[in-house]
Amino acid sequence: MLGVIHSMFRIALLFFIVVLASSCATGGSKRLTKKELAAFVGPDSHTSLHWSRTDGPDFTVYHGKSTPPLTGGVGFYIGMHPSFVPAAGSTTHRGHLGVFSVLWHRKLREDGSLYQTARISLRGRPSIHVWVYGPGESDVDTLIQQLGTLPQFSRHAS
Repeated sequence: MLGVIHSMFRIALLFFIVVLASSCATGGSKRLTKKELAAFVGPDSHTSLHWSRTDGPDFTVYHGKSTPPLTGGVGFYIGMHPSFVPAAGSTTHRGHLGVFSVLWHRKLREDGSLYQTARISLRGRPSIHVWVYGPGESDVDTLIQQLGTLPQFSRHAS
């Protein structure tokens, strides 16, 4: 009997953690309005991504979800305290994101999709932790190209 109660407690605790984590992940996220999107992507940018933004006390996180025929998504954190930890077993390669040279950390997921992440540190300014994911290299490369056209990545901070 004690084993059954212990198992039920573990299941209830796991359920609580999942609900709490999902509410934290989506609770503050809001889709950008047309006006916010125009200011966000800038006049020279093109994006086929649906964007949302989450504001924290000292950071902002943007999430972009691709639209067909492109598959995958992107995200980036802008703030002073990024929790950037490359995935164990990831490979590194040098590349670019807009005007920035970056060291990408790439991980092949169990389902065969790719997940890529990098950090851009700006002297005396907030850091940017960026991630891109997709089913294959061509989708990831296209997403990186689109992300690089955003004002945050297409010009150096002054």
